[in-house]
Amino acid sequence: MVAAVVLGTASYFLIVTVCYVATRIGYGRVRASGPLRPAVGPDDLSPYELAMLAGGRKRVGEVALAELFLTGRIVARGHGEVARASAGSPGPRPALSATPFVRALDARLQHDRPLPADRLAASAARGDAATATLWRLRRLGLFLAPERLRAIALARRSAWVSQAAAGASGVLFAGGAVLWSASLAPVLAPVTPALLALLLAYPFLLHLGYRWACGVQGLVGAAALVTAAGAAAGRFTGGPLLALAPFAGWFAVYTVYRCTGSRLGPRTTAGDAVLAETLADLADRRDPGLDGLLRLTALLGFRRLCGHSFGALRDTPVARAPRLARLAAFAAACGRSLGAPDRGLGGDFARDGTCGEWGEWGGDGLPPPLPEPPRSGRDRRGPSEERP
Repeated sequence: MVAAVVLGTASYFLIVTVCYVATRIGYGRVRASGPLRPAVGPDDLSPYELAMLAGGRKRVGEVALAELFLTGRIVARGHGEVARASAGSPGPRPALSATPFVRALDARLQHDRPLPADRLAASAARGDAATATLWRLRRLGLFLAPERLRAIALARRSAWVSQAAAGASGVLFAGGAVLWSASLAPVLAPVTPALLALLLAYPFLLHLGYRWACGVQGLVGAAALVTAAGAAAGRFTGGPLLALAPFAGWFAVYTVYRCTGSRLGPRTTAGDAVLAETLADLADRRDPGLDGLLRLTALLGFRRLCGHSFGALRDTPVARAPRLARLAAFAAACGRSLGAPDRGLGGDFARDGTCGEWGEWGGDGLPPPLPEPPRSGRDRRGPSEERP
Protein backbone atom coordinates (compact mmCIF):
# COMPACT_ATOMS: atom_id res chain seq x y z
CA MET A 1 0.00 0.00 0.00
CA VAL A 2 2.75 2.42 0.94
CA ALA A 3 4.68 1.55 -2.21
CA ALA A 4 1.59 2.21 -4.34
CA VAL A 5 1.07 5.61 -2.73
CA VAL A 6 4.71 6.56 -3.24
CA LEU A 7 4.65 5.39 -6.86
CA GLY A 8 1.41 7.23 -7.59
CA THR A 9 2.67 10.48 -6.03
CA ALA A 10 5.96 10.31 -7.92
CA SER A 11 4.13 9.57 -11.19
CA TYR A 12 1.79 12.52 -10.65
CA PHE A 13 4.67 14.93 -10.01
CA LEU A 14 6.47 13.59 -13.08
CA ILE A 15 3.42 14.12 -15.30
CA VAL A 16 3.00 17.71 -14.09
CA THR A 17 6.70 18.39 -14.62
CA VAL A 18 6.56 17.03 -18.17
CA CYS A 19 3.52 19.25 -18.85
CA TYR A 20 5.41 22.35 -17.66
CA VAL A 21 8.44 21.54 -19.81
CA ALA A 22 6.34 20.67 -22.89
CA THR A 23 4.27 23.85 -22.68
CA ARG A 24 7.44 25.90 -22.27
CA ILE A 25 8.90 24.36 -25.42
CA GLY A 26 5.70 24.98 -27.36
CA TYR A 27 5.53 28.54 -26.05
CA GLY A 28 9.11 29.17 -27.17
CA ARG A 29 8.20 28.07 -30.68
CA VAL A 30 5.19 30.40 -30.75
CA ARG A 31 7.29 33.35 -29.60
CA ALA A 32 10.03 32.53 -32.12
CA SER A 33 7.48 32.66 -34.94
CA GLY A 34 6.19 36.05 -33.80
CA PRO A 35 7.64 39.55 -34.32
CA LEU A 36 11.21 39.94 -33.13
CA ARG A 37 11.67 43.69 -33.69
CA PRO A 38 9.10 46.30 -32.68
CA ALA A 39 7.41 48.38 -35.35
CA VAL A 40 7.10 51.32 -32.93
CA GLY A 41 9.36 53.07 -30.45
CA PRO A 42 8.78 53.87 -26.77
CA ASP A 43 7.50 57.36 -27.58
CA ASP A 44 4.75 55.90 -29.77
CA LEU A 45 3.10 54.25 -26.74
CA SER A 46 1.38 56.05 -23.90
CA PRO A 47 2.26 55.23 -20.26
CA TYR A 48 -1.00 53.25 -20.01
CA GLU A 49 -0.15 51.17 -23.07
CA LEU A 50 3.28 50.50 -21.61
CA ALA A 51 1.60 49.51 -18.34
CA MET A 52 -0.64 47.01 -20.13
CA LEU A 53 2.41 45.67 -21.97
CA ALA A 54 4.52 45.35 -18.83
CA GLY A 55 2.06 44.25 -16.17
CA GLY A 56 -1.46 43.81 -17.51
CA ARG A 57 -4.64 45.43 -16.27
CA LYS A 58 -3.55 45.85 -12.66
CA ARG A 59 -0.49 47.81 -13.73
CA VAL A 60 -2.77 50.14 -15.70
CA GLY A 61 -4.66 50.89 -12.49
CA GLU A 62 -1.40 51.60 -10.69
CA VAL A 63 -0.39 54.13 -13.34
CA ALA A 64 -3.78 55.82 -12.99
CA LEU A 65 -3.29 56.08 -9.21
CA ALA A 66 0.21 57.47 -9.78
CA GLU A 67 -1.10 60.16 -12.13
CA LEU A 68 -3.78 61.21 -9.66
CA PHE A 69 -1.15 61.45 -6.91
CA LEU A 70 1.43 63.32 -8.99
CA THR A 71 -1.18 65.85 -10.10
CA GLY A 72 -2.23 66.47 -6.48
CA ARG A 73 -5.70 64.94 -6.70
CA ILE A 74 -5.40 62.09 -4.18
CA VAL A 75 -3.57 61.45 -0.92
CA ALA A 76 -2.83 58.23 0.96
CA ARG A 77 -4.75 57.78 4.21
CA GLY A 78 -2.93 54.68 5.44
CA HIS A 79 -4.09 51.07 5.71
CA GLY A 80 -4.02 50.83 1.91
CA GLU A 81 -6.65 53.53 1.38
CA VAL A 82 -6.64 56.74 -0.66
CA ALA A 83 -8.96 59.76 -0.76
CA ARG A 84 -9.38 62.93 -2.78
CA ALA A 85 -7.02 65.72 -1.73
CA SER A 86 -8.46 68.86 -0.20
CA ALA A 87 -9.40 71.64 -2.63
CA GLY A 88 -7.26 74.19 -0.80
CA SER A 89 -3.91 72.82 -1.96
CA PRO A 90 -1.44 75.60 -2.87
CA GLY A 91 -0.53 76.20 -6.50
CA PRO A 92 -2.25 75.12 -9.71
CA ARG A 93 -2.68 71.44 -10.39
CA PRO A 94 -1.36 69.90 -13.60
CA ALA A 95 -4.07 68.81 -15.99
CA LEU A 96 -5.01 65.16 -16.18
CA SER A 97 -4.38 63.24 -19.36
CA ALA A 98 -7.34 62.49 -21.61
CA THR A 99 -7.14 58.71 -21.11
CA PRO A 100 -10.35 57.14 -19.78
CA PHE A 101 -8.49 55.12 -17.14
CA VAL A 102 -7.52 58.05 -14.97
CA ARG A 103 -10.71 59.98 -15.72
CA ALA A 104 -12.81 57.08 -14.45
CA LEU A 105 -10.87 56.97 -11.17
CA ASP A 106 -11.05 60.73 -10.73
CA ALA A 107 -14.84 60.59 -11.07
CA ARG A 108 -15.10 57.94 -8.33
CA LEU A 109 -13.13 59.84 -5.70
CA GLN A 110 -14.96 61.73 -2.97
CA HIS A 111 -13.76 64.14 -0.32
CA ASP A 112 -12.93 62.66 3.11
CA ARG A 113 -14.20 59.21 2.08
CA PRO A 114 -11.24 56.84 1.71
CA LEU A 115 -11.41 53.90 -0.68
CA PRO A 116 -9.17 50.80 -0.88
CA ALA A 117 -6.37 51.49 -3.32
CA ASP A 118 -6.38 47.96 -4.74
CA ARG A 119 -10.11 47.99 -5.49
CA LEU A 120 -9.82 51.45 -6.99
CA ALA A 121 -6.92 50.38 -9.23
CA ALA A 122 -8.82 47.28 -10.35
CA SER A 123 -11.79 49.38 -11.41
CA ALA A 124 -9.60 51.49 -13.73
CA ALA A 125 -9.00 48.69 -16.23
CA ARG A 126 -12.57 47.58 -16.79
CA GLY A 127 -14.60 48.34 -19.89
CA ASP A 128 -13.89 49.02 -23.53
CA ALA A 129 -10.80 51.16 -22.97
CA ALA A 130 -8.76 48.19 -21.74
CA THR A 131 -10.03 46.04 -24.59
CA ALA A 132 -9.03 48.70 -27.12
CA THR A 133 -5.57 48.92 -25.59
CA LEU A 134 -5.14 45.15 -25.81
CA TRP A 135 -6.21 45.11 -29.45
CA ARG A 136 -3.82 47.92 -30.37
CA LEU A 137 -0.89 46.12 -28.76
CA ARG A 138 -1.82 42.98 -30.71
CA ARG A 139 -2.03 44.90 -33.98
CA LEU A 140 1.44 46.35 -33.34
CA GLY A 141 2.85 42.86 -32.82
CA LEU A 142 3.64 43.41 -29.14
CA PHE A 143 1.08 40.86 -27.87
CA LEU A 144 0.43 37.41 -29.28
CA ALA A 145 -3.05 36.69 -30.59
CA PRO A 146 -5.24 34.79 -28.07
CA GLU A 147 -5.85 31.82 -30.36
CA ARG A 148 -2.11 31.14 -30.61
CA LEU A 149 -1.82 30.67 -26.84
CA ARG A 150 -5.17 29.06 -26.05
CA ALA A 151 -4.05 25.41 -26.11
CA ILE A 152 -0.77 26.09 -24.31
CA ALA A 153 -2.45 28.23 -21.66
CA LEU A 154 -5.15 25.62 -21.06
CA ALA A 155 -2.66 22.78 -20.60
CA ARG A 156 -0.38 24.79 -18.36
CA ARG A 157 -3.22 26.22 -16.31
CA SER A 158 -4.69 22.74 -15.82
CA ALA A 159 -1.34 21.46 -14.57
CA TRP A 160 -1.02 24.37 -12.16
CA VAL A 161 -4.55 23.94 -10.81
CA SER A 162 -3.89 20.25 -10.20
CA GLN A 163 -0.66 21.14 -8.40
CA ALA A 164 -2.48 23.72 -6.29
CA ALA A 165 -5.05 21.05 -5.41
CA ALA A 166 -2.22 18.75 -4.36
CA GLY A 167 -0.89 21.56 -2.18
CA ALA A 168 -4.33 22.00 -0.60
CA SER A 169 -4.41 18.30 0.25
CA GLY A 170 -1.00 18.77 1.87
CA VAL A 171 -2.42 21.57 4.00
CA LEU A 172 -5.16 19.22 5.22
CA PHE A 173 -2.61 16.46 5.77
CA ALA A 174 -0.51 18.73 7.99
CA GLY A 175 -3.48 19.52 10.22
CA GLY A 176 -4.32 15.84 10.43
CA ALA A 177 -0.75 14.93 11.33
CA VAL A 178 -0.71 17.34 14.25
CA LEU A 179 -4.16 16.23 15.39
CA TRP A 180 -3.12 12.56 15.27
CA SER A 181 0.01 13.30 17.26
CA ALA A 182 -1.98 15.22 19.88
CA SER A 183 -4.42 12.31 20.20
CA LEU A 184 -1.63 10.07 21.54
CA ALA A 185 -2.00 11.62 24.98
CA PRO A 186 -0.74 8.68 27.11
CA VAL A 187 2.39 8.34 25.01
CA LEU A 188 3.11 12.01 24.32
CA ALA A 189 1.90 13.60 27.55
CA PRO A 190 4.86 16.04 27.83
CA VAL A 191 4.40 17.48 24.33
CA THR A 192 0.61 17.30 24.02
CA PRO A 193 0.01 20.93 25.17
CA ALA A 194 2.57 22.15 22.64
CA LEU A 195 0.89 20.18 19.86
CA LEU A 196 -2.52 21.56 20.77
CA ALA A 197 -1.08 25.09 20.74
CA LEU A 198 0.45 24.38 17.31
CA LEU A 199 -2.91 23.10 16.05
CA LEU A 200 -4.66 26.26 17.27
CA ALA A 201 -2.00 28.45 15.67
CA TYR A 202 -2.10 26.54 12.36
CA PRO A 203 -4.68 28.80 10.64
CA PHE A 204 -2.64 31.87 11.58
CA LEU A 205 0.53 30.24 10.24
CA LEU A 206 -1.27 29.52 6.97
CA HIS A 207 -2.38 33.15 6.72
CA LEU A 208 1.13 34.35 7.50
CA GLY A 209 2.65 32.05 4.89
CA TYR A 210 0.16 33.17 2.26
CA ARG A 211 0.89 36.85 2.91
CA TRP A 212 4.65 36.37 3.06
CA ALA A 213 4.93 34.35 -0.14
CA CYS A 214 1.86 35.89 -1.87
CA GLY A 215 0.48 32.60 -3.11
CA VAL A 216 -0.16 28.90 -2.71
CA GLN A 217 3.52 28.24 -2.14
CA GLY A 218 3.30 30.05 1.19
CA LEU A 219 0.46 27.82 2.33
CA VAL A 220 2.37 24.68 1.36
CA GLY A 221 5.50 25.94 3.09
CA ALA A 222 3.61 26.57 6.33
CA ALA A 223 2.02 23.12 6.08
CA ALA A 224 5.46 21.56 5.61
CA LEU A 225 6.78 23.18 8.78
CA VAL A 226 3.76 22.08 10.79
CA THR A 227 4.02 18.56 9.39
CA ALA A 228 7.68 18.36 10.38
CA ALA A 229 6.82 19.43 13.93
CA GLY A 230 3.96 16.95 14.18
CA ALA A 231 6.03 14.12 12.73
CA ALA A 232 8.92 14.77 15.11
CA ALA A 233 6.65 14.89 18.15
CA GLY A 234 4.51 11.95 17.01
CA ARG A 235 7.57 9.75 16.41
CA PHE A 236 6.45 8.68 12.95
CA THR A 237 8.33 5.79 11.42
CA GLY A 238 11.10 7.32 9.36
CA GLY A 239 10.89 10.65 11.16
CA PRO A 240 10.13 14.07 9.71
CA LEU A 241 12.06 13.38 6.50
CA LEU A 242 9.56 10.76 5.36
CA ALA A 243 6.61 13.02 6.19
CA LEU A 244 8.21 15.91 4.30
CA ALA A 245 8.91 13.92 1.13
CA PRO A 246 5.59 14.90 -0.61
CA PHE A 247 6.22 18.56 0.22
CA ALA A 248 9.75 18.32 -1.17
CA GLY A 249 8.31 16.88 -4.38
CA TRP A 250 5.74 19.67 -4.56
CA PHE A 251 8.39 22.38 -4.25
CA ALA A 252 10.62 20.63 -6.78
CA VAL A 253 7.77 20.75 -9.31
CA TYR A 254 7.05 24.36 -8.37
CA THR A 255 10.70 25.20 -9.06
CA VAL A 256 10.27 23.74 -12.54
CA TYR A 257 7.14 25.89 -12.96
CA ARG A 258 9.06 29.05 -12.07
CA CYS A 259 12.11 28.14 -14.15
CA THR A 260 9.98 27.47 -17.23
CA GLY A 261 8.40 30.93 -17.13
CA SER A 262 5.45 30.81 -14.69
CA ARG A 263 2.25 31.84 -16.50
CA LEU A 264 3.86 32.36 -19.94
CA GLY A 265 2.28 35.69 -20.79
CA PRO A 266 1.23 37.04 -24.20
CA ARG A 267 4.06 39.54 -24.73
CA THR A 268 6.18 38.91 -27.80
CA THR A 269 9.92 39.33 -28.21
CA ALA A 270 9.20 42.67 -29.88
CA GLY A 271 7.24 43.73 -26.78
CA ASP A 272 10.21 42.86 -24.59
CA ALA A 273 12.40 45.01 -26.84
CA VAL A 274 10.07 48.01 -26.45
CA LEU A 275 10.21 47.74 -22.67
CA ALA A 276 14.00 47.50 -22.74
CA GLU A 277 14.23 50.59 -24.96
CA THR A 278 11.92 52.51 -22.63
CA LEU A 279 14.02 51.55 -19.62
CA ALA A 280 17.22 52.66 -21.33
CA ASP A 281 15.62 55.96 -22.39
CA LEU A 282 14.56 56.76 -18.82
CA ALA A 283 17.82 55.77 -17.13
CA ASP A 284 19.73 59.02 -17.80
CA ARG A 285 16.97 61.46 -16.90
CA ARG A 286 17.69 63.46 -13.76
CA ASP A 287 14.18 64.94 -13.75
CA PRO A 288 11.86 62.49 -15.51
CA GLY A 289 8.82 64.78 -15.27
CA LEU A 290 5.23 63.61 -15.03
CA ASP A 291 5.32 61.51 -18.19
CA GLY A 292 8.62 59.89 -17.19
CA LEU A 293 7.36 59.02 -13.71
CA LEU A 294 4.25 57.42 -15.18
CA ARG A 295 6.42 55.40 -17.53
CA LEU A 296 8.59 54.29 -14.62
CA THR A 297 5.45 53.20 -12.78
CA ALA A 298 4.37 51.28 -15.85
CA LEU A 299 7.70 49.45 -16.03
CA LEU A 300 8.29 48.81 -12.32
CA GLY A 301 4.87 48.72 -10.67
CA PHE A 302 3.97 49.75 -7.13
CA ARG A 303 5.43 46.63 -5.52
CA ARG A 304 8.94 47.33 -6.82
CA LEU A 305 8.60 51.06 -6.25
CA CYS A 306 7.73 50.74 -2.58
CA GLY A 307 10.58 48.24 -2.11
CA HIS A 308 13.04 50.50 -4.00
CA SER A 309 13.78 47.50 -6.22
CA PHE A 310 14.75 49.43 -9.32
CA GLY A 311 16.81 46.66 -10.94
CA ALA A 312 18.85 48.06 -13.82
CA LEU A 313 17.93 51.63 -12.78
CA ARG A 314 19.45 51.31 -9.29
CA ASP A 315 22.61 53.37 -9.93
CA THR A 316 21.21 55.70 -12.59
CA PRO A 317 20.35 59.41 -12.24
CA VAL A 318 16.61 58.77 -12.46
CA ALA A 319 16.71 56.56 -9.35
CA ARG A 320 17.81 59.60 -7.31
CA ALA A 321 15.03 61.89 -8.55
CA PRO A 322 13.19 63.52 -5.58
CA ARG A 323 9.76 63.07 -7.14
CA LEU A 324 10.44 59.37 -7.60
CA ALA A 325 11.10 59.10 -3.86
CA ARG A 326 7.73 60.73 -3.15
CA LEU A 327 6.02 58.37 -5.56
CA ALA A 328 7.70 55.39 -3.89
CA ALA A 329 6.44 56.59 -0.50
CA PHE A 330 2.90 56.83 -1.91
CA ALA A 331 3.18 53.32 -3.34
CA ALA A 332 4.26 52.02 0.06
CA ALA A 333 1.30 53.75 1.72
CA CYS A 334 -1.05 52.01 -0.73
CA GLY A 335 0.12 48.67 0.64
CA ARG A 336 1.50 45.47 -0.86
CA SER A 337 -1.87 44.28 -2.13
CA LEU A 338 -1.37 45.78 -5.59
CA GLY A 339 0.24 44.00 -8.51
CA ALA A 340 3.23 41.73 -7.92
CA PRO A 341 6.49 42.20 -9.84
CA ASP A 342 6.55 40.73 -13.33
CA ARG A 343 8.72 37.62 -12.93
CA GLY A 344 7.19 35.52 -15.70
CA LEU A 345 8.25 35.06 -19.29
CA GLY A 346 6.23 37.22 -21.67
CA GLY A 347 4.42 38.99 -18.82
CA ASP A 348 3.22 37.54 -15.53
CA PHE A 349 -0.44 37.81 -16.55
CA ALA A 350 -2.96 36.10 -18.78
CA ARG A 351 -3.62 36.91 -22.44
CA ASP A 352 -6.61 39.11 -21.49
CA GLY A 353 -4.45 41.24 -19.20
CA THR A 354 -5.79 39.79 -15.94
CA CYS A 355 -3.64 37.86 -13.48
CA GLY A 356 -5.19 34.61 -14.68
CA GLU A 357 -6.35 33.35 -11.30
CA TRP A 358 -9.49 31.22 -10.98
CA GLY A 359 -12.39 33.28 -9.72
CA GLU A 360 -10.57 36.53 -10.34
CA TRP A 361 -12.88 39.56 -10.17
CA GLY A 362 -16.05 37.76 -11.26
CA GLY A 363 -17.65 35.44 -13.76
CA ASP A 364 -17.65 38.18 -16.39
CA GLY A 365 -13.97 38.94 -15.90
CA LEU A 366 -14.67 42.41 -14.52
CA PRO A 367 -13.50 43.76 -11.18
CA PRO A 368 -16.06 43.90 -8.36
CA PRO A 369 -17.91 47.19 -7.92
CA LEU A 370 -16.37 49.57 -5.45
CA PRO A 371 -18.01 49.52 -2.02
CA GLU A 372 -20.09 52.50 -1.01
CA PRO A 373 -17.86 54.69 1.19
CA PRO A 374 -19.09 55.21 4.76
CA ARG A 375 -20.78 58.51 5.51
CA SER A 376 -18.69 59.09 8.62
CA GLY A 377 -15.33 59.18 6.83
CA ARG A 378 -13.20 56.09 7.54
CA ASP A 379 -14.18 52.66 6.35
CA ARG A 380 -14.57 50.67 9.57
CA ARG A 381 -15.39 47.41 7.84
CA GLY A 382 -11.74 46.33 7.75
CA PRO A 383 -9.38 45.78 4.83
CA SER A 384 -10.52 44.88 1.36
CA GLU A 385 -11.15 41.21 0.67
CA GLU A 386 -8.89 41.52 -2.37
CA ARG A 387 -5.92 42.35 -0.12
CA PRO A 388 -3.82 39.25 0.75
